[in-house]
Amino acid sequence: MAPSPAPSPAPAAPEAIHAWIPVSPVPILAYDGPVPGWALRLRVQNPYHGWWWLREGRAEIRRPGERLRLAPGDWIFFPSAWPRHQLLSAGAHLVSVAFELAWPHGAPVLAMDAPLLGRGDADLLRLGARVAALCADPATRFEKPLPQRKLPLPAWLRARAALDELAAELARRSLEAGARVSPRSPPDPRLGRVLADLEEHPRAGPLPYVRWSAASGLGRAQLDRLARQHLGRSLRSWRDARLDRAIRHRLRAARSSMKEIAAEFGFADAAHFTHWTRRRLGVPPAHWREELA
Repeated sequence: MAPSPAPSPAPAAPEAIHAWIPVSPVPILAYDGPVPGWALRLRVQNPYHGWWWLREGRAEIRRPGERLRLAPGDWIFFPSAWPRHQLLSAGAHLVSVAFELAWPHGAPVLAMDAPLLGRGDADLLRLGARVAALCADPATRFEKPLPQRKLPLPAWLRARAALDELAAELARRSLEAGARVSPRSPPDPRLGRVLADLEEHPRAGPLPYVRWSAASGLGRAQLDRLARQHLGRSLRSWRDARLDRAIRHRLRAARSSMKEIAAEFGFADAAHFTHWTRRRLGVPPAHWREELA
């Protein structure tokens, strides 16, 4: 009698996270409506996750050697800091929810190699639409960027709870599809010192390798090798993601002039700041501030 085949090993459980760790989704945007004309064609690398449900129209997501097409009823969940060229048809209607889910040192909690795509799935679509609906301003709906909307405290708490539920469901699906929970802290303390410096002082211009070498005891080539090994990207790419996150927060939080914000973040002048922000965020900083955070 032939021996019974060995049972397949059980899939590894995702890494558990201590309940006390203060990490939760931070809402960036939420809306349900037609896509603004300026956003129909954009090159972006948003340092946060985004989820779309395409209600109407067509969408195409391009990267070198890759092209994803979405039809009405499709949804997509983007990795954090995933560069893309998005093209949507005129009149496209999206439910769009974006949130940051990052460890204190800045790395995204979910390490995803590619977007997660699906079609239909009523439970997930209801979750996403509920987040958008709860984040709508009672008076102006989705006219204002999310940070400028005013919600009563109970409504705000319900919206945050709904976002937690959506993020939990997207995380579950992503982990089942091969995503990973990234390390809670940089695996190498020398790299950790560099990342802490970047988090505290995100500035444009040349990277301060001399200061980092003094703090870490490593040369430029060694630091870059550590970054690519543990972060999957260069220190410059990591700095740019931290910088555009800081710029977005600054644009939302204050009415400072573009010249003042440019100087604060080390840009040569307001023109350099505008060019850099347009390239990274897809639109000029003034447009980002007024239209969509």
